Amino acid sequence: MVTNYFKFAFRRLIRHRSFSLINILGLAIGITASLLIYRVIENETSYDSYQTKKDQIYRVVATTSTRSNGEITGNSGSVPLPLPDAIRLDFPQFEKVAATVNAGTPQVYIPGKSLSDEKQYKENTGAFYAEPSLFEIFDYTWLAGNASRLKEPNTVVLCKSIADKYFGDWKQAVGKTIELQSWRSKFLVTGVFQDLPQNTDVPISMAMSYITLHSLTSTDINNSNLWQYTDNVFKTECFLLSPKGQDINTLKKQLPAFVEKYYKEAHDHKPTVTTLGFQPLKEIHLDDRFDTYKGDALPLKELWSLGLIGLFLLLIACINFINLATAQSVTRAKEIGVRKVLGGDRGSLVKQFLGEAALITSMAIILGYIMALFALPYVDQLTQKTLSLNIVDYPSILLFLVSIGLAITFLAGFYPAFVLSGFHPVEAFRNIKTQTVLGLSVRRSLVVAQFVIAQLLIIGTLVVVRQMNFFRDRPMGFEKKAIVNIDMPSDKADKQKYDYLRQEMLRIPGVIDASYAMDPPSSDEKIYNSIYYENNPRKVSPDFEVQFADTSY
Repeated sequence: MVTNYFKFAFRRLIRHRSFSLINILGLAIGITASLLIYRVIENETSYDSYQTKKDQIYRVVATTSTRSNGEITGNSGSVPLPLPDAIRLDFPQFEKVAATVNAGTPQVYIPGKSLSDEKQYKENTGAFYAEPSLFEIFDYTWLAGNASRLKEPNTVVLCKSIADKYFGDWKQAVGKTIELQSWRSKFLVTGVFQDLPQNTDVPISMAMSYITLHSLTSTDINNSNLWQYTDNVFKTECFLLSPKGQDINTLKKQLPAFVEKYYKEAHDHKPTVTTLGFQPLKEIHLDDRFDTYKGDALPLKELWSLGLIGLFLLLIACINFINLATAQSVTRAKEIGVRKVLGGDRGSLVKQFLGEAALITSMAIILGYIMALFALPYVDQLTQKTLSLNIVDYPSILLFLVSIGLAITFLAGFYPAFVLSGFHPVEAFRNIKTQTVLGLSVRRSLVVAQFVIAQLLIIGTLVVVRQMNFFRDRPMGFEKKAIVNIDMPSDKADKQKYDYLRQEMLRIPGVIDASYAMDPPSSDEKIYNSIYYENNPRKVSPDFEVQFADTSY
């Protein structure tokens, strides 16, 4: 019987090609958009969800407010360099404490048998100084070696892709040496781990031993003055592993005393007050109050907006289906009359119409999935992330498609089935249309709702487009397209050639000027300094952002 329903539905679709094409294409477009939006939302909400101890992992975060009126002046996921050791001392309840420091964008040298064989790389992301306990808090799959030797200075562990890039084959990496920065600090490779998924806020691809920081900087990491700095030279994050069943709120109550003990803000008459917190791992990515190493999160409000847009697009597609189906009710009146005269009951008719809706929805889902595959590269470019629609790797996609398929079949098929199957045989043969009055009024209401939703989406799109055009075209005081940024090597030998390079650049027709600077104006690699003057113990607020540059900048 079910097979007959689908056979009849398929024949009807072929007979009414225009109707079928509009219905299938309309649903497919809605499904395409909703699938892509779902994938974006799923990716954003899945950061670090693969961690087996995710419910026990926390990050120390800081909030700064003014002492006078309590106004919040800043939130940060970074902490002072001495804090991790102080946490170990004052909070022995935590099983593990791990500090990480962002190494920025280091220049990497792979020594060869001769100078000509030497390889040079510039790592833009993923380089950190880390304590070995970090690899006990988070899950890592080790391919060779492990992180135990990160207790020693000048050791490093690499992810598989980095090891392949440096040495041709990750199996050859352990025991080799790499050199970092212009001072050519040597690091011994002691382990190789599997590349981390992209949906992590601790995106380590190269981890140098944390203890090496003591020898690489002239700053005493344990200096008590460093309690006042979090983002100036180092960007330190502190991760904690609590025992199972530990009440984190009990530990939070001890934080005010901890701040008073170490920060000494009241003693030093600081105008600001620091409040520390333990942020759960599952909240790190979407909590836009505090920064992360990757900084690639979409705000929670945007995710809600995307979800509503996806829902609206599906509703428009369903309404379109219902309207087209009920619009054909008059043309199918005699067909329904014949079926009822021959003994067809209302239940069998409802099944038939639901079968037609299921067939159209199935075709639309298949077409929508194919269209989403073609549109995915553009979504990746827009979000600056690499998403996947592989059902094998992400079975939730199949569950999503099946769920919306059932929902669309029911929502889009039930009402037409209910209206059409309600025709009386005699009135159907007489072409009496009074029974379609209810369907007509509902259809008009649906058309109004469809146009309202469509106009809301169009108006919202126009506003966003105009706002983005404003951002792009607003004069900024310089010609963006006329300025080029080039990363330069920083070793001493190359620095001697900087003046010569600048002079050669100026010889190029059309080049007006050339300048050397530490970072581009929009770079996240910022240094902040506090300013004091006239022996005043209070610093000037706020901190100043420092840029090292020459006089041509």
